[in-house]
Amino acid sequence: MTPVTDPPPGIPTSWAPLLCIAIAALAVALGVLWRYYSGRLEAHETQRRQHDLEQANERQAWAVERERLRTEYETRHLSTLQRLYEDAREHEATARREYAENMEIVAAKAAEGSEKVAAVLNKIYDRYISPRRTPH
Repeated sequence: MTPVTDPPPGIPTSWAPLLCIAIAALAVALGVLWRYYSGRLEAHETQRRQHDLEQANERQAWAVERERLRTEYETRHLSTLQRLYEDAREHEATARREYAENMEIVAAKAAEGSEKVAAVLNKIYDRYISPRRTPH
């Protein structure tokens, strides 16, 4: 048998206890980090849900406001179009009446002018052409 000699001082006999301590420390660190980040994730998720709910409420309020404004605009636009259409019809009717009156005046003046021209031509005919003609 060989005598068992003690290892020199300062050199550990086994790395196993040190490795177990390192693994335990790492597991504790991972547990702490897991708990910290999962809590942070839950807080973030709660804030996100609250923010999403606020945005949904804002969108709904905007949709209601937009619908109200659209209805108001369409009503105003329709009444404006109706008023403009009625004004255009009245203007067209007035223009037609005025045109008809002007045409009557023009026709009367044209008839008067034609009568004057006919009278002048008759005078010319009676004075210059009629005496020269011989009866047939």
